Amino acid sequence: MEAGGLTGDIPPCISNLTSLVRIHMANNQLSGHVPQDLGRLTGLRYLNLSTNALSGEIPPSLSSCAGLEVLALSSNSIGGAIPPSLGTLRNLSSLDLASNELSEIHLRMNSFSGPIPPFTNIPSQLTYLDLTGNRLTGALPRSLGNLTLLSALLVAQNQLQGTIPDLSKISGLQFLDLSYNNLSGTVPPSTYNFPFLSFLGLADNNLRGTLPSDMGNTLPNITALVMSNNHFEGEIPASLANASSMEFLYLGNNSLSGVVPSFGSMPNLQVLMLHSNQLEAGDWTFFSSFANCTQLQKVNLGKNRLRGSFPASSVANLPKSLNGLTLRSNYISGTIPLEIGNLSKISLLYVDDNLFTGPIPSTLGQLSNLFILSLSHNKFSGEIPSSIGNLNQLTELYLQENQLSGTIPASLAGCQKLVALNLSSNGLNGTISGHMFSKLNQLSWLLDLSHNQLTESIPSEIGSLINLASLSLSHNKLTSKIPSTLGACVR
Repeated sequence: MEAGGLTGDIPPCISNLTSLVRIHMANNQLSGHVPQDLGRLTGLRYLNLSTNALSGEIPPSLSSCAGLEVLALSSNSIGGAIPPSLGTLRNLSSLDLASNELSEIHLRMNSFSGPIPPFTNIPSQLTYLDLTGNRLTGALPRSLGNLTLLSALLVAQNQLQGTIPDLSKISGLQFLDLSYNNLSGTVPPSTYNFPFLSFLGLADNNLRGTLPSDMGNTLPNITALVMSNNHFEGEIPASLANASSMEFLYLGNNSLSGVVPSFGSMPNLQVLMLHSNQLEAGDWTFFSSFANCTQLQKVNLGKNRLRGSFPASSVANLPKSLNGLTLRSNYISGTIPLEIGNLSKISLLYVDDNLFTGPIPSTLGQLSNLFILSLSHNKFSGEIPSSIGNLNQLTELYLQENQLSGTIPASLAGCQKLVALNLSSNGLNGTISGHMFSKLNQLSWLLDLSHNQLTESIPSEIGSLINLASLSLSHNKLTSKIPSTLGACVR
């Protein structure tokens, strides 16, 4: 019924034709609204009402047409937002809404492919564009920069390539997410110059260049800066201290260097990810500044070039909200203070592959929420504290490659949720307690007691660990026969 001279409203009674699979009424003079009742046509696969005089909004009921493959409403006077519920149309392969008066477009988490079309026919009143989680390819069209009223531009999780276009005309932009694509080149300076921007997502691309020295001043309202997994280099700008509203700062896995700046002026900071860079500690002022970050939950500074030891009282003053601390693969020396036991909410503690010395703090046994404890590849000495046995939520314990001595504490039987236990390459002596391992029957990933000075026999209770993937008891002083029960551990 294309170009048939049709006028007036589309009659709602069309929805009584329940077997209808195709409606093609393009190039007519139809007016009024798109009927809500079209949603009753659950077998509809094709709907083309383009080039008419339709107004109103797109009815959310169209999301009930689960088999809809083509939806064309271009060249009308339809306004408002695209209903987010259209995102449930998994079979939709063609969507044409050009030359309307839409203010919002929500198309996230579909299977749209091909390039983003030039936005030459999209009206300037568009305020929200969300194309996240599709299969879009090609470059970001420069015409995006003409959507001057946009408050949100979200195109993350696609397969976009090329460089980031100039978006400086979109002066009121609040949310910009280009993460998880294949974008390359340097970031245009204008991207760091949006005074109302709250979220900037550039993570997981191939972007390079340095961070502007004044970005903390030009992004005064930024709350989330997500730029991990790129090739950024140079120093973290000291001006970020002026971004006092910052809550989430992700700069991990880049090539950033220089001294880690202070974060004391970010009282709302919750997550700090700076891992896998070339950052240095300087005088450790940054670590002491965490005391002012009273909402801090997660810190990851692993795989950097941090040297030296914790400043006095800095561990004692860490915010009690902290639930994850990763400092692995650095050059940190000195001892871990007893005050580490004050971090009552911490569940993940990784300080492996450093130069820590002295005893393992007994106060670690106070961390009742600890899920993973990794202290391996250091120079810890003395005995394993019996208080570790109080950690009844612990699933992974890594103490290998230290200088620990004494016996394996029987109290470890209290860690009944352990799936991985590695005590290898120390100086542990005494016997392997069968009673203890009869309690640790959740061990399934790893049990490694190798390269110690353990004596006497392998207890038969080891054979009860029927889900164990890896067992190593080599390089000890064990004697007697290998218990037949070990055969039960063979998968």
